Amino acid sequence: ALPRPHMKQTMRLGVFAAGAALFVYLIGHIGLRQLAADARAVGWMIVPVVLVWSIVYLLSTAGWRFTFDDAVRQPRFWPTWTMLTSGFALNCVAPFVSVGGEPFKAATLAGWLPPRRAATSVMLHWLLRTLGQMLFWLTALVVALVTYAHGPLEITVLLCAMAGVTGLASLVLTVHKSGGLETILRLLDRLPLLRRPARALAARRETIVEMDRQIVEFYHASPGRFVRAVACEYLARMVSAFEYYFVFLALGLSAGYREALLVSGLQSLIHNMTFFVPFEIGTKEAVTYLLFARLGLTPSLGVFAAIVTRLRDLLWIGFG
Repeated sequence: ALPRPHMKQTMRLGVFAAGAALFVYLIGHIGLRQLAADARAVGWMIVPVVLVWSIVYLLSTAGWRFTFDDAVRQPRFWPTWTMLTSGFALNCVAPFVSVGGEPFKAATLAGWLPPRRAATSVMLHWLLRTLGQMLFWLTALVVALVTYAHGPLEITVLLCAMAGVTGLASLVLTVHKSGGLETILRLLDRLPLLRRPARALAARRETIVEMDRQIVEFYHASPGRFVRAVACEYLARMVSAFEYYFVFLALGLSAGYREALLVSGLQSLIHNMTFFVPFEIGTKEAVTYLLFARLGLTPSLGVFAAIVTRLRDLLWIGFG
């Protein structure tokens, strides 16, 4: 039998209550009538849209499992998938920044792995997921540059975006190769707005140094696992673009996977740039509206596509 999760039952109930409250807030903010009308408009096409993300979560689970230590007992695939799906649900309902699910996953995974190793595994997966996501953004930017950029302004904007994403990806890769969590902590201590949380983290410097060491060790001792984990996360993002492909089919639009990749990749990039907007309120609809217009599609249908993805979000949040 598998060991019981490390997280205490009262804490798990508290997390569930907080997540459920935010979920109800989202439902109330959108409105039940609006959701019902949107669901009728989407029809059966919501099924493949939802199923696309079941594949995304399966691939991400496979990527996360590459970070586990074979020397100790570890959860099997489906308990890991459950932790990951629940963690993503908590991230989605975090109003300003998607971090709620990471402590939950670390606390639950500690039922199988030593607490520090569990925390390192979650941090490793976050870094690997971030790297896979950045590669996805670069793919969308390259496709946009090659197929849709015509004027000098568009080309310049896309090249600057590619340079910025490449720089961030290099930083994440450097953390894997040489460490850097402690260095980042020192840099944060120099920023006035982040000085207080940085000093709170400094009290756990020993833990941070140990996590840094384990992250570097994973990269150098298991380069094959590192590559396979990033590949899983990158493939997961490429699969996620199919949700827009199915929306195109539902709307009868003459657009294919390339356009779906562009909308999904660029929307994700802009969403992460505007992470401070609670629940992407307004930003997702505005971005998809503009992207549909740029692709020569009916802009108002971009708003509808964004609503479909919100329905998918709500279904997976409720399930998680």
